[in-house]
Amino acid sequence: MSEPEIASGAARDLPAFVELLEAAGAALWAHGVHQWAAGLSRRQLPQLAAQVEAGELLLARAGGGLVGGCIVTALAAPFWTDRPPDAAYLGKLVIAPSAGHVGLGVRIASRAEDRARARAFARLRLDCWDQNPRLRRYYRELGYTELGAVTLGDYEARLFEKTL
Repeated sequence: MSEPEIASGAARDLPAFVELLEAAGAALWAHGVHQWAAGLSRRQLPQLAAQVEAGELLLARAGGGLVGGCIVTALAAPFWTDRPPDAAYLGKLVIAPSAGHVGLGVRIASRAEDRARARAFARLRLDCWDQNPRLRRYYRELGYTELGAVTLGDYEARLFEKTL
């Protein structure tokens, strides 16, 4: 498979991105990681559309198919309200379970950081499910600082931030 190209997507690409999130969630659950439950991303479509409207959908494509992506947005999740507002937010970083591209997540995250810098944000923030230690380690390895845990409803998150 060819090296994936990462570029901006459009609102019309959001349904395909959501289906990629659903496939990745199913793969996580199959491996015992109970994150991104079936149907969650579909239910979040209106919220994801608002995030894309306030930012950008980044998509990785290879061989004519979607193999990864993320959303970079100016919209903060409710648990960020006590932080300075000079940040963009990285959400839904995903790689197709069958993609097999080593380092693609790093490339997508780096592109997200570039996009946030280009929009004059001082920081890029993200949250991830608190019960996924492998993912938390991954973000620390990408240079994000772990800021602590928060709970919103039944979602237990770990907050991360990177100075750009």
